[in-house]
Amino acid sequence: PKFNVRSELPDYLSETELRKLLEYAAKNKTTRDFAIISLLASTGLRPKEITSIKLHDIYLNKFYMNVRVKGGWVKKTALSIAMVNILTNYFSSRIDESDALFINKKGRTVSTALLQHLVKDTGKDADLSKPLTCNCLRHTFATHAADKHGKITAKALMGHKRLCTTEIYTHLSPRHFKGTMREHPIDNMFNTKNSHEADSD
Repeated sequence: PKFNVRSELPDYLSETELRKLLEYAAKNKTTRDFAIISLLASTGLRPKEITSIKLHDIYLNKFYMNVRVKGGWVKKTALSIAMVNILTNYFSSRIDESDALFINKKGRTVSTALLQHLVKDTGKDADLSKPLTCNCLRHTFATHAADKHGKITAKALMGHKRLCTTEIYTHLSPRHFKGTMREHPIDNMFNTKNSHEADSD
């Protein structure tokens, strides 16, 4: 059979793993690196999209920023209250005059390679059970957005034009099936059995 490059999708982090990653980064990384990882995790943006962001693209008081995304168009990307606070803290540490959102030690815009190495190394240092990549964080964002708010909302947050594109990037976490599996005959059988045993006691 012909190999489909999308047949093996990157894994995603559970909420517990994501919290572990962010807590580690908050305690052990610089304000810049923590902001980078948080932005990747909370927006699902690609590394190239993040490196293209300029300070004048960001509207913290309105909780969004304009991002040039794949396809050449500009997407209004929502920012959470927590992300606004993280960026505000990061900006307070800046003393340069660069218009780039994230800069390196030479005052130049960070590269996508830096973001990829940062994410990989932080995931390893945080002792995650799986190798971490920027794409994994993108899948993580899409998964939790779809799981909690539905694929239509995830589609809007990801900036996709077609729902089928969003479906490529979304997984369904195990908790999504809990309600369904409670309706399974074997589950009902054991619940009934336990109920009878409780009554007999």
